[in-house]
Amino acid sequence: PPVGRRRHTFYKTGDLGRWLPGGDVEFLGRVDYQVKIRGHRIEPAEIENKLLSHEKIKEVLVVSRRAAAGKNEEGSYLCAYFVAENSLNSRELKEQLVNQLPDYMIPLHFIQLERFPLSSTGKLDRNNLPGPVIQLSEEYCPPTDAIEEHLVDIWVDLLEVKKTIIGIDANFFQLGGHSLTATVLVARIHKELRIKLTLLDIFSRPTIRKLAGYIKETRAGEERYNPIDAISSQEYYPLSSAQKRLYILHQVEEKSILYNMPQFYQPDEDL
Repeated sequence: PPVGRRRHTFYKTGDLGRWLPGGDVEFLGRVDYQVKIRGHRIEPAEIENKLLSHEKIKEVLVVSRRAAAGKNEEGSYLCAYFVAENSLNSRELKEQLVNQLPDYMIPLHFIQLERFPLSSTGKLDRNNLPGPVIQLSEEYCPPTDAIEEHLVDIWVDLLEVKKTIIGIDANFFQLGGHSLTATVLVARIHKELRIKLTLLDIFSRPTIRKLAGYIKETRAGEERYNPIDAISSQEYYPLSSAQKRLYILHQVEEKSILYNMPQFYQPDEDL
């Protein structure tokens, strides 16, 4: 390259962008439908091909949807839409995929449609696909004691679903839970019920009936929840491990602006 010009290496990432006059690249989106779920990059077409192998399914579309805003807003999930000859049970489709795909590629919801919505030009209209509706199961069983009732309240808060649809046999992960919310669930149970569980306990006992039963069995081993107390106010504080790391990186390349703050925001109210 000419003197003073930087040499650039290009990689085909599937991202759509444009080169700005200053040398920066502006991200505009994706040129495909690749999505990111719980840190994993997923090609929905792989899931669609597996579902199309079902003899009764005619058409399939797998998309990524965002969880409702609130405590669970960090979670995106997969939703599978399909057109089939006869009515199909979502549990049957999930069982088919479990042996073919990793857990993070299993759609959380399966929605059967008579036909896919089309735009005025005859193309698939993704914006008009219906959102999943969690309904009361025919096997709904209400909580029978204080512990089960308490767990229902925690689930309502974490999963942001109506209390009336959370029976004690409902599955935490089928209602929208994932590893992140399961981690928060463990902390909430420790804090409010003084029982310290592990993630494995949640995955192996994903219903309130099983979880409450296990908590009752281990009640003798109650463990007090000790919150992290705020330290006293002082002029200087010790650096955290993450701050020490950044300091070392800055010493290696002092002229780097990688960790400069490009923007600042003044909040309208107290935080």
